[in-house]
Amino acid sequence: MSLKTTVPATYAFSAHHRRAVCENEMSSDLSFFDMKGGFYGVATDFGRWWQTVLEVHIEVTLPPNTRGKECQVAITTTQLSVLVRGETKIKGKLFGIVRPDESVWSIEGGVMTILLARSDHAIKEVIWPSLLADGSFALDAVAVHETRKKLDLERFQLENPGFNFSNARLAKCYDTVKPLPTEDDQ
Repeated sequence: MSLKTTVPATYAFSAHHRRAVCENEMSSDLSFFDMKGGFYGVATDFGRWWQTVLEVHIEVTLPPNTRGKECQVAITTTQLSVLVRGETKIKGKLFGIVRPDESVWSIEGGVMTILLARSDHAIKEVIWPSLLADGSFALDAVAVHETRKKLDLERFQLENPGFNFSNARLAKCYDTVKPLPTEDDQ
């Protein structure tokens, strides 16, 4: 559930000011983009996952009447572990680095939603081709293509909050995937 908030016209004074607005109010500026632009999720045995410029979203389908105290979620900068009623749903090294202090999880309507705050969002053209570093829960070729387009449009929305890019078409070649920087590169 996301609420649309409007950005006052006074926010369009300068590029520096727009960047400050993006950094402070990104989620509210992007809620409209997410509703109009949609997302390209990857169906998995535990549920589904998808990514935005700033976050990786994971939805875990839970057994009926599962409560939060029956779930264990451990998030570190490079690892994710999800246990539900003692059963491991996800465990392993993440494809990219996240900020665990800014990552959250919740349960609503029989679904656990995990929101991982990406730390690589400032690097352009970086996507996670899979949720885990070992290639588990990978995007297929169509999903890679669609995700790269969506992330570019979302980045344009962040950089230009007064414009609506949800129906824009890009004439960019999306056939090659840039590798994600390793911990040694950062």
